[in-house]
Amino acid sequence: MSHPLITLTTDFGLRDPWVGSTKGVMLSICPQASLVDLSHEIPRHDVAAAVYLLNRCLPYFPSRTVHFVVVDPGVGGARRPLVCSTHGHYVVGPDNGLFADLCGSDPSSECFEIAASDYLLTPPSQSPTFQGRDAFAPVAAHLAKGTPPAAFGPRVLDPIRTRVAPIASDAKGEVVWVDRFGNLISNLRPDGAIENAVVELMGRRLPIVTRYEQGPPDRPCALVNSDRVVEVFVNQGDAARMLGATVGTTITLVKQGRDRVTPLEPPE
Repeated sequence: MSHPLITLTTDFGLRDPWVGSTKGVMLSICPQASLVDLSHEIPRHDVAAAVYLLNRCLPYFPSRTVHFVVVDPGVGGARRPLVCSTHGHYVVGPDNGLFADLCGSDPSSECFEIAASDYLLTPPSQSPTFQGRDAFAPVAAHLAKGTPPAAFGPRVLDPIRTRVAPIASDAKGEVVWVDRFGNLISNLRPDGAIENAVVELMGRRLPIVTRYEQGPPDRPCALVNSDRVVEVFVNQGDAARMLGATVGTTITLVKQGRDRVTPLEPPE
């Protein structure tokens, strides 16, 4: 790639020097790189949220993009620093659940432990609190310059797994993300027609519409969003606050009968 790309996904926030110094390290090593912020507002220590965000964004970047993903509640501990080659991209971060999810969906994925100290800004023993800047940032920059993943250390066949809600393909799922508008985004992906169906969430049955503007401003509704998953919203309001729902809340697609509702069956 003539102009390499590095994306950044962290729970660092923007009020501290963490993002700025991390970018400084990257640009000192690979000044021709373009740096793209995916988000620095991942909820603190929420690895599953980082996985969700990366999965939503990664398909829209060109191949060989480097993704720096550091949500690291175990910083300074025994968790392994990894580089993963997957889906035609490179991902750099701590081995705390991110890589198992990515590798599991790509049989050609390969992970390598970051063990070659020559590529690090500071040895891990001298960086107990900010390995994002001192280890992961320089490795991401060297990847962007063309260093192959295998150069950083031995191959890892057993990345750690964490609980990450998969995309559902039947009638029952859960909320996996709450966006800044209070919309509840689920992993429920309807495979068939949804006419005469409603969404059930927090004990309420919500009508399904096709656009935000079709929802009244004081009533939650559902739709199938641009990622083809079910989303619950309030037109110009906040569905999460109105319903008291959050990540992990169960969501079900049901069909309406004359006197009852029953779960939609998965397609044959």
